Amino acid sequence: MRARLSKLFKFSWVGLLALIIIAGVIVSFGRLASPYIAEFKSDIESEVSTLLSSSVSIGSIKTRWAGFGPKLELHKIVIQQGDDETSTLYLRQVDLDLGIKSLFKEGHFLPWNITLHGLSLRLTMNKNGEIQVVGVNTDPSSTSPASSKERHFSLEPLFDLRRIELADTQIFWVDETGRTPSTHFEHINLLMRNDDERHQLDLTFSIADEQQQSVKIAADIRADIDSLESLDGNFYLQVENVKPINWLKSVIPANLTFHEATSNAEVWVSANKGEISSITGQAEVSNMSVQPAGSNHPLKIEKVSSEFNWQQTDGQLVFELNDFELETAEKSWPATRLFYKRHSNEAYLSLDHFNADFWPEALPFLPEDQVQMLNQFEISGQVHNLKASWSPDFSNWHTSLELENIDAVPALQQAPEIGDIKSPGIENLSGKLLASHLGGKLEIDSKLVNFSQPGLFRKPIPLKKMNGLLYWYPQENASWVIQSDYLVANTPHLETASRIYIEIPKEGGINVDLQTDFKDGDGTHASLYYPAGIMNPDLVSWLDRSIISGNVTSGSFVLKGPLDDFAFSKSHNGRFEILFDVEDLIVDYRQEWPRLEEADARVRFLNNSLSIDLFNGKILDTDVSGATASIPSLDPIYPIHIKGETNGPASDNLRLLGETTLKEQFASLASALNIKGNDRVSLDFKIPLGSTGDYELNGIVKFTDNTLSLNDWNLQLKQVNGELLFDLDGLSSHNLTANTYGSKTRVKVSHDKQNTLINSNLSLNDKQIRQLIDAVPEGLVNGRSNWQINLIIPPLSQKNSVVTLNLLSDLEGTNISAPKPFGKPLEFKKPLDVEVEIGSTDELPIKFSYGRDIKGKVLLNIDNRGEPVMDAAQVHLGSKPMPKTLENHLQVTGAIDKVELNGWLDWIGESDNTRASMPVEINMQTDEMHYEDFALTNVNFKVNQDGDELSGSINSHELAGTFSLDSLQDLQQVTISLDKVQLDLESDSDKQADEKEKSKIDPARIPGIDLIVKNLIINEEPFGKLLLETSRAKNGTKIDTLFITGDNLQADISGQWMNLASSQQTDAQKTDLIIDLNSPNLGKALKQLGYAEQIDKGTAEISGQLNWLGSPLNLEKNKISGQLDLDIQEGRFLDVEPGAGRILGILNIAALGRRLSLDFSDLFKDGFSFDEISGKFTFDEGNAYTKDMTIKSPAALLELSGRTGIAAEDFDQVVMVTPSVQSGLTIAGAVAGGPAGAAIGFVAQKLIGDEVDKIARTRYEIKGPWDKPEITKLKKIPVVTDNNDKTLNFE
Repeated sequence: MRARLSKLFKFSWVGLLALIIIAGVIVSFGRLASPYIAEFKSDIESEVSTLLSSSVSIGSIKTRWAGFGPKLELHKIVIQQGDDETSTLYLRQVDLDLGIKSLFKEGHFLPWNITLHGLSLRLTMNKNGEIQVVGVNTDPSSTSPASSKERHFSLEPLFDLRRIELADTQIFWVDETGRTPSTHFEHINLLMRNDDERHQLDLTFSIADEQQQSVKIAADIRADIDSLESLDGNFYLQVENVKPINWLKSVIPANLTFHEATSNAEVWVSANKGEISSITGQAEVSNMSVQPAGSNHPLKIEKVSSEFNWQQTDGQLVFELNDFELETAEKSWPATRLFYKRHSNEAYLSLDHFNADFWPEALPFLPEDQVQMLNQFEISGQVHNLKASWSPDFSNWHTSLELENIDAVPALQQAPEIGDIKSPGIENLSGKLLASHLGGKLEIDSKLVNFSQPGLFRKPIPLKKMNGLLYWYPQENASWVIQSDYLVANTPHLETASRIYIEIPKEGGINVDLQTDFKDGDGTHASLYYPAGIMNPDLVSWLDRSIISGNVTSGSFVLKGPLDDFAFSKSHNGRFEILFDVEDLIVDYRQEWPRLEEADARVRFLNNSLSIDLFNGKILDTDVSGATASIPSLDPIYPIHIKGETNGPASDNLRLLGETTLKEQFASLASALNIKGNDRVSLDFKIPLGSTGDYELNGIVKFTDNTLSLNDWNLQLKQVNGELLFDLDGLSSHNLTANTYGSKTRVKVSHDKQNTLINSNLSLNDKQIRQLIDAVPEGLVNGRSNWQINLIIPPLSQKNSVVTLNLLSDLEGTNISAPKPFGKPLEFKKPLDVEVEIGSTDELPIKFSYGRDIKGKVLLNIDNRGEPVMDAAQVHLGSKPMPKTLENHLQVTGAIDKVELNGWLDWIGESDNTRASMPVEINMQTDEMHYEDFALTNVNFKVNQDGDELSGSINSHELAGTFSLDSLQDLQQVTISLDKVQLDLESDSDKQADEKEKSKIDPARIPGIDLIVKNLIINEEPFGKLLLETSRAKNGTKIDTLFITGDNLQADISGQWMNLASSQQTDAQKTDLIIDLNSPNLGKALKQLGYAEQIDKGTAEISGQLNWLGSPLNLEKNKISGQLDLDIQEGRFLDVEPGAGRILGILNIAALGRRLSLDFSDLFKDGFSFDEISGKFTFDEGNAYTKDMTIKSPAALLELSGRTGIAAEDFDQVVMVTPSVQSGLTIAGAVAGGPAGAAIGFVAQKLIGDEVDKIARTRYEIKGPWDKPEITKLKKIPVVTDNNDKTLNFE
């Protein structure tokens, strides 16, 4: 480096020397011919060009005398090498002082002082490392005419000059090798003074960029230029905002990469006899990045600063840093002092303070073996007063230091598997460390320490306090020993004192001799201290779950032997033992089993086994005493074997059945049972903790006056005494008795190869049955019957087993008040078989059969209140198989001979609630379905109820369609859509309406009805469509519309059906109807309605209003009231008896014709044709009154007035008959005289006209029954009164 700098300095002055030569030549001639010197300018240019092997031109030369010699000013000097204009050197001005002190030295004349102004110099380092000055040929191989001696320039003349100055100079540096950056140096000011062997230098310059980089150099030295070994003196360097990295590439190690940095520094250097003796100063570098080769993580330094001092004397090196500070983006090293001294046989280092947080930053710069070691840890904390010394070969070394809050924990990408034991770690350790090549000692005095060893312990162990001495030293066999005679480590949960001896051989496993005494332990945190990495995972899992809490009063831990053979159960070459006493222990020894609590015990782990002696404790509310628990093998883990006795509430045993792993077999049974009183239990059982071993169970329960009840069935057994024995195969009893419903009964418990059986016989009355089954309503069951109760319990070893409760009775002596086929009288036998499955869930499936043809299923679910709730039910009637699937609703299926809807509706009406607790689906077939006087045959009907909504369909011979009801609670509206309704009506039933059973239907309870019948068929005759709309009224039902739209009959009826509010009778009802009937063929319509043929054809309009006491279905003749308007056009009365159709009894026209046959038989012999029938009838108390009924026909005019007894079926009428004599004359003339007679008759008819008709008018009185009335011809007009004594005038 020194040679290179010398070469650079030498070549940098080549241009300057060329200029000095020019000045020397000019001065040589100046004193002789100074007045003529300008005339020799071209000769001077030529001489200098030859000397420099370059083209030299001088713009002008000025001379003047100053003092004892001339001064020359050369202006606009250009030095060009070759034809390349870019290789040109320019000087603005050169001042030469040629005083009398100027002397020739070695053949050259030099000026006393020289000043160069405006020098612009271009220096280039070619790829061969040679430096060239632009404009000056420095190539020693040049073929210039000048000799090599002439072209060789020495630096010595520079030191012969008294004073050299460069003013306003700039240098352009180009490095073609790429080792340094191309740079523009500007504002260069140089002042060099020489006085024999003393040389002084002042140099300042800046680098042209935006950072304002500046450099200042000063030197004051004494040296023989020909021998630098004699150099003595001082140097000074000051840099501001300088970026030195690119200039130092050649000296930076190849394995380091520096990125841009900014430096500020002041440095003082002293040299003695050619060697540097001291360097002092202060420096600051900022924004620097250093990256070692192969590393992806550079060290980014925001700032590093320090004062430094380096000295070397007499073979001793001393280096010192004061106020050293280092800052990175995340960390800061506070100011510290470092002192290093080295001499021939020893090195010494002291460091006031070291921040261990910087270890990760330094790792990329350390040797690979150290990196691998340190990479295993995450290190932080503070080191104070570090002192170290070592021999050159490190065979002898010593160190001491103080540790403060040191963390050295394993650096893990992820937590290791348990058993994959990693290096131990420590957090917050403080103490003093002394170490050497002979061993070491760590004096620990720490608080709030965390100790960790991943893979061995699952979490760091917190230590409130850690005190003691820990030694380590080598042995002759190359093994190392770690030892502590007394080490105190107190955790928040335990106080310990340990003796430690650990031998780590060069090869093979670690041997341990460890004893720890402990006290005041908190079992709640026991899992923190298990060395899980060397324990069986099943054991660790069991201990974690089992040890809930407890107070360890005292204990001891011993571990002795090779760790590789832990727990020494096979090798027997070591001992592992933990022995401690515990109070208030809580052990959750098995999932889903009740915990052992309030226990006082002694616990002992010995090698691979565990034993517990339980002095006392509790399971649930039961006292446990004299019990032992043992696990003979912890790896592999064997079942825990528990023996002991308990004394406590018998209900605890039910909890064991319902809440432990036995619940799969007995949960539902346990939830269904309730037991009161205390019992004693002897237990001997084994519970597997892992995959090895099976359950074993033996025990005896001793009952003394206990009470046992089935909660859901209200079945209670009192004064239970005797013994109940149990094992995994089942239960058995010994002298087990109980009192049930006041009677003592023997309860037999036994088991066969398959099941445990519990049997008992009871006699239950209706009250007790209702107590047993809450759902049975009062009044449904009456009497007493014998019952057999069987409880069938499968063995515990059987999978998916369920307990079965079976109730059997023939129900003799019990009356069931329900419609057929469910009801039965007292004396009849009808066997009932109920089977309940009590499984592992809250569901209770029930199957039952009743009689021969009724069977079903019920699914109960126990809700969160412990109450049974019906989730699904199925009832099947008939001999066919019932459906296999059980849906989440009440399903009624099957077939039945006959259904009496009256009985079912009355029975349902007496029920408190018609709303089912679940959806209902009925799908039934029946041969007959009866309601009131209506009957349906071959019926298939479906009903669906979901909450309040009801819908369904029906298909029978008589009708088919659907119906729906929005709300059973409100009963506001029913929608019925029927495809057909087929009715068979008899018009003249022998049974009178008065004799019919009165309807029990309450119109106030009838919902509104929207009924559509698409096809109404009466007596197998089509009547078209029917539309009925009703709505609810205050005391009954309003008939809004009743439409019938048939081909032969159209009806529009409205009205109401009401309860009589003023009546005290519950069945007092009244019907009011407004009627409007139209028929294009009345005779055919009546025939279709089932009446005998009385009228042929006839277009009819009938309207009016009728009312009667009773329902629409109970029309009583003697209660009918109202009025009707009648208008019938163009028909014919047929010759039939009125009894065939009483509806026309009020007319009785055919009978009247026969009674008048003596006078007018020729007019009525083939029936009675009419053109019009009209009139108005008033109905009152079973009678119909009219005073204006007329019948017009071609044969006669009939005018009727009087009463027709509808209830009594009699007449009290007056009929005026006016035969049409005109028509008779025409006919008679035709018969007597042929066409001429007919013509005479026609003329007579026209002449006489109505007067002839009036002459033939006759009045008749008709009285008596409809079938045999008496007809009397009257001579004068009678006066007829109605029941209200009103005169009916027939004139």
